[in-house]
Amino acid sequence: MAAKYRKSKRKKYKKVAFKLTAKQKDLVDRCSRLKNTTPNKLIKTAIRDYLQHHADMLEHDSYISENQLSLFSPENTGVQMEMFSVSNETENE
Repeated sequence: MAAKYRKSKRKKYKKVAFKLTAKQKDLVDRCSRLKNTTPNKLIKTAIRDYLQHHADMLEHDSYISENQLSLFSPENTGVQMEMFSVSNETENE
C-alpha cells in the first residue's frame, strides 16, 4: 500500500523594493558574476546572513512597557482576581 504524503505548506513571500545607485548596482553585478550567481540570490543571502548575525539584538529590543497590563505574566498564574469582593470596611458599617 502506498504511503500518503502531506502537502507541504506554501511559503508566503512579500515584495520588497529599494533603489541602488549606479555604482552599487555595478558592484552587485560584478560580485554576482564573481560568485557565479544571480544578483537577486546575492542580495537574499546577504540579507539572510545579516539577520542571522543580528538575531540576538532583536530579542533584547522586545520589552514590555510600564503601562502594559500584566494579566498573563507568570507571577499571576493561578491567582484569581476578585471583581465583586466586598471590603471589610463596608461590612462593618
